[in-house]
Amino acid sequence: MKKIISAFISTVLGVTALSSVTAVAADKDSMVLLGDSIAAGYTRKGDVEHNYGEICGDYLGCDVFNYAKVGDTTDDMLEKLAGFSAEQNKNLSDAEYVVISVGGNDIMGYIAKYMLDYAERKDFFNEGYSAKDVPEHPNVADMTRMIDVNAVKERMQGSYTEAMSFSTEIGNLSSDICGSYDKKAKTYSGGYIGDHVITNVQKAVDSIKKTNPNAKVYVQTIFQPVQLEPSYVSTKYGKGSNASLMLSVVRLELENIMKSYSDQLADVSGIEVVDVWDQFTSYNGEIGSGKTAYDMLSTNNPGNTHYFVDIQAEKLSDIDVHPNQSGHVAIAAAILEKIGKLHDDTGLLSSTFESLSDKSSYPEHALATYKKVAGEQQPSAKSGDVNSDGFVDAVDASSVLAEYAKRSTGEGSFTDAQAKLADVDVNGIVDSVDASKILAYYAYLSSSTGSVKPIEEFIKTL
Repeated sequence: MKKIISAFISTVLGVTALSSVTAVAADKDSMVLLGDSIAAGYTRKGDVEHNYGEICGDYLGCDVFNYAKVGDTTDDMLEKLAGFSAEQNKNLSDAEYVVISVGGNDIMGYIAKYMLDYAERKDFFNEGYSAKDVPEHPNVADMTRMIDVNAVKERMQGSYTEAMSFSTEIGNLSSDICGSYDKKAKTYSGGYIGDHVITNVQKAVDSIKKTNPNAKVYVQTIFQPVQLEPSYVSTKYGKGSNASLMLSVVRLELENIMKSYSDQLADVSGIEVVDVWDQFTSYNGEIGSGKTAYDMLSTNNPGNTHYFVDIQAEKLSDIDVHPNQSGHVAIAAAILEKIGKLHDDTGLLSSTFESLSDKSSYPEHALATYKKVAGEQQPSAKSGDVNSDGFVDAVDASSVLAEYAKRSTGEGSFTDAQAKLADVDVNGIVDSVDASKILAYYAYLSSSTGSVKPIEEFIKTL
């Protein structure tokens, strides 16, 4: 009976391994980045030393072609894809991964236009500016240059009515961007995000897939930058002041906007979503039953984006909403976790993290993701779980057999940690016997209805 089972397992593994080996051989082993200033690594003080594309490329051992540009919108991305050179199309066609950061400039451009119109109605322009100076497609820089923020703050501070009026305006702006939400259907309709931004993202993904049908496309959610520490707000604007109330309203509506983008992004076909909002927010509080971090955030517990962007500056001119080096480490870790080819890292990801002067303050949730990706695994890693996804299954067995086939030609790719997990019979060799025992254990787990033995004990019975 054991011989029959062994033969059956070997046959199944052989078929699976052939497809696995073929997949490995077909890996295109490069990454293309598309999008805006976030992907480009821009900050107001100059580009970060290591942007997340560079970090991901080092971790995966692949070439990275970064076609992101500061200020690009979804319209710009579509235009760029349509005008790719032969070389760029070749790089896109050969890429295994395409990572997209886009939509933020679309949304912030819409906000800038709305707020400049509001400033005209309320007479909030800086001296020397008027409605005729508003560009056709303004951006955040235009808004901060033309609007007298101190005048806005003083008006809000001096009049509760004005503060409430501002709150109403921000709520209307949020509705225009997000559209109406059907709670029963859990869908949005009629908003700028769905009608314009998401529509363009889908067009871009379709264009990418037309050039490279096998590309794995990852699209990032948009982080919410106005997650300011309560101590910073109270020191700068006064605790409980109308100005701090105004900031609280802005924070809340921006969270709604970013949630709407995340929700609608999930409807785009052909992509994997990388939740950068979640990593930057790094909510550490207890999540109630059926509730998410979006539900639990508050003025007193606003999230941790302020760590990943340099927004808590003394002067308005020094505020930056672009990811700093800590932010790029967090985005890289989020992308790599989603890709899933995890291993112990001694390269750029780890060295960049270690170089952070404030790494002791790195938010807990994002830190856990970094540690997982960097290889600082918990000591309870399961023998046989070579892809570290928490399960011992046929995928692990197939990977072990594929590794055995590659090692027979001197081209093994397992890390030392993976090889240790793969060697379930602990004889110092990764071979087809280990693969068979892992698959047998998976079959045992699948058929068991009660308590199960750990793999170390189970394989002694084979």
